[in-house]
Amino acid sequence: MCGIFGVVYGTPAQGERAKEDASSLFRLSESRGKESAGVAVQTKEKVEIYKEPTRATQFVKKREFVETFSHDSVHSFIGHARLVTNGDETKNYNNQPVMKDGMVGVHNGIIVNDDELWTSNALSKRKYDVDTEVLLSLIRAEHKRGASLLGALGAMYEKVYGTASLALYMEDAPYLLLTTNNGSLYVAHDKSQKNTYFASERYILNTFLQHSNAGQAASVQTVHVEPGSGFAVHLQTKEAVPFRYDTAQHPGLTDTAHITLVDSSQQVVDGVQQPKHTADFQQVPKLDDVRDAIGALRRCSRCILPETMPFIEFDDAGVCNYCHAYVKQKLEGKDALAKVLKSESEGEAPSCLFALSGGRDSSYGLHYLVQEMGVRPVTYSYDWGMITDLARRNQARMCGKLGIENILVSANIPFKRSNIRKNINAWFKKPEIGMIPLFMAGDKQFFYHANKLKKQLGAQKVVFSQNPYEITHFKTGYAGVPPTLTKDENLYYHSLSLLKKTKFMSFYTRNYITNPSYINLSILDTLLAYASFYVIPHDYVFLYHYIQWDEDEINKVLLDTYKWELAPDTDTTWRIGDGTAPFYNYIYYVVTGFTENDTFRSNQVREGVLKRDTALALSAKENEPRYESMKWYCDTVGIEFLDALRQIHEMPRLY
Repeated sequence: MCGIFGVVYGTPAQGERAKEDASSLFRLSESRGKESAGVAVQTKEKVEIYKEPTRATQFVKKREFVETFSHDSVHSFIGHARLVTNGDETKNYNNQPVMKDGMVGVHNGIIVNDDELWTSNALSKRKYDVDTEVLLSLIRAEHKRGASLLGALGAMYEKVYGTASLALYMEDAPYLLLTTNNGSLYVAHDKSQKNTYFASERYILNTFLQHSNAGQAASVQTVHVEPGSGFAVHLQTKEAVPFRYDTAQHPGLTDTAHITLVDSSQQVVDGVQQPKHTADFQQVPKLDDVRDAIGALRRCSRCILPETMPFIEFDDAGVCNYCHAYVKQKLEGKDALAKVLKSESEGEAPSCLFALSGGRDSSYGLHYLVQEMGVRPVTYSYDWGMITDLARRNQARMCGKLGIENILVSANIPFKRSNIRKNINAWFKKPEIGMIPLFMAGDKQFFYHANKLKKQLGAQKVVFSQNPYEITHFKTGYAGVPPTLTKDENLYYHSLSLLKKTKFMSFYTRNYITNPSYINLSILDTLLAYASFYVIPHDYVFLYHYIQWDEDEINKVLLDTYKWELAPDTDTTWRIGDGTAPFYNYIYYVVTGFTENDTFRSNQVREGVLKRDTALALSAKENEPRYESMKWYCDTVGIEFLDALRQIHEMPRLY
């Protein structure tokens, strides 16, 4: 998830040179996490840590950062650009590098069973919230029990569930250990100068090398660190020894006292774990009258769409026009998929880039590509601030178990959340159902970054796992854009005609004019979102246009094989990693009488994979408010939860 990087110098570098190298790597790695930054600098006698809850580009301008490199000779350094997954970044002890049990480490990834590991192993007392701490304590515990350094490392990886790419200093061993269980690590060793460089992404490392003196030597070659392996870089001889921690055979490493670890930014803590807060939802508006009125709505006699669906029409038999126009899927098949995904990549380029949101469809899609197709993609995730911790943990479950590299692009999350708050507050001043997609404008750059990464990596294909039943014509329908229900519009959610795109933009323009509160700092983000969704090329491979989307099979594989995590406030596996969906679906439910669940289940009915009665029962259950998730959403973007619900219930309803 985060960005880790560093350099071991063959000949100690002047502090100014090391500072410039670190600054460059921080700036390149900031895309992987913007919520905190930290560095550990090794001189001859010690490793000194400095970290702050600030983005990397600001961090490298700090006086303390400069002072950390104010040495005549720097032997090595490791750095971290953090995307917070657990452990509040405002409590600086949760930021990285983490110092614990005679080790200093930086960690890219998420450990999903850290609480269990603390209770089931004899470890030193827990001090922090961040999951990295348990990795260090596990290694130290195994080492104290007599395991070799690499044996202790392997024992740690056997116990953890999730993703972990690590760079570790140890006070009693003269090595920097670089290792990974999912391949999100790249190393370059200059044989002539004996310099070793590493970073979380090949592009970051190669770009750094190209723009520094380091990359000029012909002897420098970037190597992908495969899952289950790593390098032990000797801090005296500078030799970089490759190893595999997942085998019984390890190169012999010397355990000798070497360096003193100093954390000049550390806050002393003791047992910071706090009990989880349970919100009181007794004051939420009652839904009895809403449910009764929705139950009385006329619905299509074939699917379950209600009369409030925009542009809906019923024939004499009560069948809607959406059913009449529906085009059943014609899957292209596994063989066709294999042909499309046949790698034409050369050299270091991956076979394909796979979009991994952490939701059920992309999680199963990754499983299918790796286990059923034998394809090893590089996965990509875009965190715009509304991906839940649950989704991040499920990403880690998938990538860790399958040993797949994950590239995460992190937005300026506070800015994105501020934009959401501005647009919600503007919307409440003059509620208009067709403007609700504005709340999700910030996530659409997902496509822009996918195209950018495809070019950077040299990948031939980008694979998406868009659920074929998720087509939601009502979102553009409430903006005055009628569906034509062509095959393309049933399969490709971004394929509006030029005329429809013009109507869509006209609707938004009118609302901006009549509600000037929309004219705020979020406008540029909204325009970029529109361009990313409707303008830039979407030359992607859609996995479920080739293979059957089977809900039961998907759930079984994810829950049984990967111990996939569910949300606490719903039994469904759909939309549980998206922080926005419970909120906007609540608005649709109260105001229009239906949600995405109704359109989703209706498409399944039309396809013949679900009975109408079953669809009605499922949608009724899935439309129940997810108050915990809505509370998290409101708290996260900065709006008052109960006040927002009250305003929603005061809106005029379409039934």
